[in-house]
Amino acid sequence: MGEGSPASVEFTWTDLYTEDPITIPDISYEQSSILFNLGALHSLLGSREDRVSEE
Repeated sequence: MGEGSPASVEFTWTDLYTEDPITIPDISYEQSSILFNLGALHSLLGSREDRVSEE
């Protein structure tokens, strides 16, 4: 789906550093952002695990 498609959905967020609103009408970009954030979350959770246990 591209910009101007009948089922086009725009994803808008505010940048943390510049506070400028950003809008991208691409579901692939949104999916990759979600996967990146899930990977970052799993990395954080893994870094907090106790790796000394026998389990």
